Amino acid sequence: MITKVSTVDEIFLGDAPVRTLKVASTGLDFLDKKRLKKQGSSLLSKIAKLEPKKGKVPLFIVPMGAYEYYSSNRNGDAWFEKQCTKYTYNGDRIDIKEGLIERHPTFVTHAKMYTEHDNKDPKKASGEIVLSDYNTKMGRVEVVSYVDEDTWEEELNDIDNGKNTGVSMAANVDLDYCSVCSNKAASANDYCYHIKFMTNAILDDGHVVCMWNETPTFIDISRVKEPADRLGVGLARLTIKT
Repeated sequence: MITKVSTVDEIFLGDAPVRTLKVASTGLDFLDKKRLKKQGSSLLSKIAKLEPKKGKVPLFIVPMGAYEYYSSNRNGDAWFEKQCTKYTYNGDRIDIKEGLIERHPTFVTHAKMYTEHDNKDPKKASGEIVLSDYNTKMGRVEVVSYVDEDTWEEELNDIDNGKNTGVSMAANVDLDYCSVCSNKAASANDYCYHIKFMTNAILDDGHVVCMWNETPTFIDISRVKEPADRLGVGLARLTIKT
């Protein structure tokens, strides 16, 4: 089993990395609803039904995008949209059994909110993930979590002040494949020359050197000080009015 980490830090898709979504008993604020509808988010109706929790703040998070739309992340990891067949640079066939569409629910069933991926002890969790979805229009995973107001005070203040906030997801995969030579790795010790020394290189024909991940189980989303992944779009604080 390999644990993969992917960090959110940059604006892409032309959307602000941090924004406030106002939720009332009648639903989302009109402007927020219009924006999310334009993005095709199917979490709209579920967000509108969220209820306040004492000492908790709900966050809207986009932890990752699919490889088909955004290529591999800075770590060289590729997360496919769905079950598919791909061919490596040398022509070998790779069958991906499950992708983000099939596996995004594990954010809710297996993951919690942590700090710097210190996720071995569930008692150290600083929040829970309550909703997840795959946005087919935007080619990305979207989740909603409740975080501890005290633990996340600094990050919440940054969000309210329009600053970017580093968050990072972690996932376990049974194995990954080299997109060049189809080498199958169950741990970092199994990596081939391409993954060790050529990650994210672009070959003459445009082929990207990366790791094609198989059937991820997402185990956490963490607040981090040093974000590194160009694929995410950050956080939005959800303000629930009673």
